[in-house]
Amino acid sequence: MKHKKIYILGLMLILFIFNNLLITSLLFLFKTSISLINAILSFILTIVIYTLIMKKEKYITKEKIINIFALTLVIITSILISGQIYDTTYDGNTYHKTAVGELKNGWNPVYETISEFNSNDSNQIELINTYETWNNHYAKGYDMYAANIYSLTNNIESGKSIYLITITATFLICFALLKSKFKNRLSILLSLLISFNPITICQLGTFYNDGLLGNFLILMIISLTLVISKEKTINQKYSYGLYFLTLVLLINIKFTGFVYAGIYSLFYYSFILFNKQKRKEHLKNITIIGITSLIIGVFLIGLSTYPKNIKTSSHPFYPLFGENKVDIMTNNTPEELRSKGVLKKFFIANFSETHNSMEKEENSYKLKMPFTFKLEELKYFIGPDVRLGGFGVLFSGILIISTLLIIYTIIKLKKEKKPISIYILPILATMFLIIILEDSWWARYLPQIYLISVVPIISLKNINIEERRKKLMTNIIVIILTLNSILILGPAFLNIITQKFTVDSSFSKLNGLVSETKLILEVPEFSGAVYNIYDKHPNIQVVNNLDDKEKYEKYNLMGSRVDILGFAKQE
Repeated sequence: MKHKKIYILGLMLILFIFNNLLITSLLFLFKTSISLINAILSFILTIVIYTLIMKKEKYITKEKIINIFALTLVIITSILISGQIYDTTYDGNTYHKTAVGELKNGWNPVYETISEFNSNDSNQIELINTYETWNNHYAKGYDMYAANIYSLTNNIESGKSIYLITITATFLICFALLKSKFKNRLSILLSLLISFNPITICQLGTFYNDGLLGNFLILMIISLTLVISKEKTINQKYSYGLYFLTLVLLINIKFTGFVYAGIYSLFYYSFILFNKQKRKEHLKNITIIGITSLIIGVFLIGLSTYPKNIKTSSHPFYPLFGENKVDIMTNNTPEELRSKGVLKKFFIANFSETHNSMEKEENSYKLKMPFTFKLEELKYFIGPDVRLGGFGVLFSGILIISTLLIIYTIIKLKKEKKPISIYILPILATMFLIIILEDSWWARYLPQIYLISVVPIISLKNINIEERRKKLMTNIIVIILTLNSILILGPAFLNIITQKFTVDSSFSKLNGLVSETKLILEVPEFSGAVYNIYDKHPNIQVVNNLDDKEKYEKYNLMGSRVDILGFAKQE
């Protein structure tokens, strides 16, 4: 009973994110821009639904209070922590923050382009670059949520709280399911490894959305696995609920989220369709949920993306597909990989030394022995988009062990006449994606693959072998997975702390200047980062050019990786 309550708490955290997107989209239709009301209404709606569920599940009063407090605590803590972490990445300070800031200031993407809003007299901050190719056409789920929280806090960085909320939800849902199979300590560790995986670790302090997409995919796979599983650990309606929420969110986080969700759903749907018992139990419900999710995900929350893209550019996934599509991958692919086939690129990317170079003359890849690494490889995990060895310095070895254990356990389960579909389906769907996707080599583009590392641990639990052997194999892979994550966690968190001190130091200098000087900012390529300046000093004058720079004192206001230049002059 207790594990179900933990699962429901995780589900309500995902519902809070969904409600933010739903309410914002409905208000957009009625030409109402984002305000602090959006986040407040989303929270109230979540609490109302949670209360109704707790009433139906016969929670006692004390449990209701504790669970509502826990939900509120996770949301508030996530917002506060995220607000203290600065995103100093290129993508974060170009189109991501630009979209979030413009949405918060009144941009309604259903009825106007971002450039139309930017040049409108009602806009408070006119930016030199709105990155309209990306912001007009890309999925806007993350941006809408972030803008809602930004309106509430007046701190653009707090919009990243969606990451911590999703990580917490993934942890709670995984723990609720694993604790029925494993001891608490191992259940906690496995849940941490799944939710706090290499991609989420590297992107936690940024507006990148790959880690977020990965966790939503993991939750969707879990929901579908619960649907087809013979073990009814969780009430079926909560499995359906999780599938519905994650499917809508995946459609609106990223184009690849839409594609991945469709492919995984197709694999599970096919299994249900061709299995007489599952067809009778689930086909009708899964079909209704799938169609409803598509309608809400595409034609309501995704209205400013997919239907609008078809209308303006003749393809739902423009600018990545369709006429006049933009090639973003050639220059992002290490030169020595560009001529390779899909599987060879995947092999090289996962069995090479960790590196992030794209230049051929720098010898962009070096194959290495599994379970070996050099200390210099770790420095690349300060970035959110590591190209080679992006899942960690030990992942090549993990991939080999996991593959062998999966084959071994599936053969054993087959011999013992036990179900194998719950293990086979997510693996087959992932293998299919690796084969058909040209860019599956890049870790950030296939974050859900890390789930495969944990599958053999779960399947081992269900085979009949000597308990000591089972424990040994489980411990080996858990220890390696943990060490791999720790080696990524060190440089990633050190970078977050270093950037925070650097930016805080810059702002403290600015604080001392504002009272006695006129500050003028030269707005560079990183237009989104201007919102960080305005959050702290809303009355600062922003100009696009300075003719007499030599008369001004130069300040780097956003740290070493984002060159926002401040010029101060004594009055």
